[in-house]
Amino acid sequence: MALQFILGNSGSGKSEYIYKKITQEAAKNITKNYLVIVPEQFTMQTQRDIVVRHRDKGIRNIDV
Repeated sequence: MALQFILGNSGSGKSEYIYKKITQEAAKNITKNYLVIVPEQFTMQTQRDIVVRHRDKGIRNIDV
């Protein structure tokens, strides 16, 4: 997965799109590691959001 810029207005679904895309890619490629960069104050919330959306309800190869 290459670097992508996801642009749009507030409430347009950018975060939802990113979480869905990351969890799908991570589930397909369990040997690869994925990195999600967020401001420090959003780390725990982002981890929770990704776990909730992941099909296995866990994140083994995704670091936030």
